Amino acid sequence: MNDFENNSINNSQDEIKENSAPQNNEAPATYSSTYIPSNNGYTHTTENVRYMQQNNMYSPYSDARREQPKKNNSKAGIIAIAVCAFVVVALTFSGIGFLVATSHMAGNDAPNFIIEDTNGGTEPETNHPQTDANTENKQDITATINKNDSEPAKENSGKVGELMTKSQVAKLVRDSVVEITTEQVVNGNSFYQYVQSGAGSGVIIAKEGIVITNNHVINSANKVIVRLTNGNEYEAEILGSDASSDIAILKINPNEELTTATLGSSANLSLAEEIIVIGNPLGELGGTVTNGIISALAREITIDGENMTLIQTNAAVNPGNSGGGMFNLYGELVGIINAKSSGSDVEGLGFAIPIDTAYNISLQLMDYGYVKGRIDHGLELIDIRDLFTAASYRVNSLGVYVAESKYSDDIKSGDRIASINGTEVSTSAGVKAALSGCAVGDVVDVTVVRGGRLIDVKLTLREYVPEGVNEVTFD
Repeated sequence: MNDFENNSINNSQDEIKENSAPQNNEAPATYSSTYIPSNNGYTHTTENVRYMQQNNMYSPYSDARREQPKKNNSKAGIIAIAVCAFVVVALTFSGIGFLVATSHMAGNDAPNFIIEDTNGGTEPETNHPQTDANTENKQDITATINKNDSEPAKENSGKVGELMTKSQVAKLVRDSVVEITTEQVVNGNSFYQYVQSGAGSGVIIAKEGIVITNNHVINSANKVIVRLTNGNEYEAEILGSDASSDIAILKINPNEELTTATLGSSANLSLAEEIIVIGNPLGELGGTVTNGIISALAREITIDGENMTLIQTNAAVNPGNSGGGMFNLYGELVGIINAKSSGSDVEGLGFAIPIDTAYNISLQLMDYGYVKGRIDHGLELIDIRDLFTAASYRVNSLGVYVAESKYSDDIKSGDRIASINGTEVSTSAGVKAALSGCAVGDVVDVTVVRGGRLIDVKLTLREYVPEGVNEVTFD
């Protein structure tokens, strides 16, 4: 086991961000008014009867009734005919009186409407009949109607560098975020091997097919596939990766034009500034957009012995979101999602590599295939932290042991490292921390335990160059 070479960030909880469909922020037209009663029918009352009686009108609904005297003479038939004719005429005039009374009552009792518009003007209803000032039971009803006549926002009117809505940013940058799937051959035991798959996210940062992602997404992968938002897939080449910063650079050769992200500056971010996160949560929900704020600008986080300064956010991130993009509302890429804090009591703790850091690392990975200036002590280390492991390696004490020493013959396999430059160490992470302030070419003092004796030796640090790197330069 080579703990130094495998000292990458092993974040089993890959992150993400929600495909959101674009939202219309304009409020729909709203209509509000007081209740306006309707009076479509006519109700007969004693007041109607009194009105008609005063106007010498006969109503079939009134209590007035004319009785005809009974006569027993020969002219009865003629009189009966005359009475019938009189009744017909009376009923005709009674109907006319009824209609006149109805029309008159409608004019006096109908409500008086006043319509106010929200722009400040008051407009009476011009077609409504005028009412008598002395009429009783007159109703004055006011109706207030609110209507928004403004045009809805144009979803795609924004551009990078201008403040936009979250919907505009998502539509502008979504195609620059890709899905990444990996395959790795794993040795199960001496009898068989199996292929282990993984998933993450990435962001296209150059039209030549350059994709930035996390080192832990592609670490030890035998095959890497990049999938665009249109569904097209391309096998990717790993140009370089850096475990310390958790950044990796991929190269695809597409036969189509790519949408690239515009890099911003993480130094210009503000606390509580709004951002969106786009990624591939759960490895199967590519293009998911989530939103949140900047919760902390420079959070010191230690992940598997790697000390990192990260941006903290409350945007939803999930496994598979690692390598995805964090964008500000100017449409600029300001961070690369790489970790989340998980647990039953943990919520809203996601982290991203600042784009300023990621950019500097990516330039060196493209130019050299590795990050220049990283120190290499040349020691393959093994942590013995329990008695069972100690027994399997046939050692008597817990601590950090040397499995192999590439650069110094003074340090032997089986030595236990006791201190570096006077700082006691007991783990491989402690060794790295003790050397954190050193540079390439420095000579450090190392004390080892060998055969029960303390031995002081010198160790010259070299530059770390990963095996099989390809130097690639882009104009």
